[in-house]
Amino acid sequence: MSNAAGRSGSHLPETVDFCSSDETAGTTRHNSGVRVLGADLALLRLIEEWLGPHGYNVTGEAQEECSPCPGLALIIVDVPFEREAGIALLQRVARKYPAVPVIAMSAKVFASVSSNGTVARALGVAGVLPKPVSRDALIALVQELVQPPLR
Repeated sequence: MSNAAGRSGSHLPETVDFCSSDETAGTTRHNSGVRVLGADLALLRLIEEWLGPHGYNVTGEAQEECSPCPGLALIIVDVPFEREAGIALLQRVARKYPAVPVIAMSAKVFASVSSNGTVARALGVAGVLPKPVSRDALIALVQELVQPPLR
């Protein structure tokens, strides 16, 4: 695990190893990895708290690029702006991981927007969620896109 400083003001390490072994079972969790990109530590911890009990191994990177991992099942990108840089980031992530669903989370998305409708298609992602996001909306979309891992 890297101890490097994250984005200024975020306290999130540059990278966090989430291909780690389950120490109690002695096995590696596959297809349960949810990587959160660009989120601050508070949002990352909240997503961990909400998805962890459902069997997802949530980790994050302050960087805008996602490092490879064999157990990667889903990528959530905290997008400050959908236009220009935000769209380019989403496209880079989608191109790098074509088989992995991507969720764009942004304060610029209204709660009334369908999570997998025209906005998601226009951004080239599997789903969109507003910020602040509700626990139920996040869990529902994640479970719609990725089967919950076997426990």
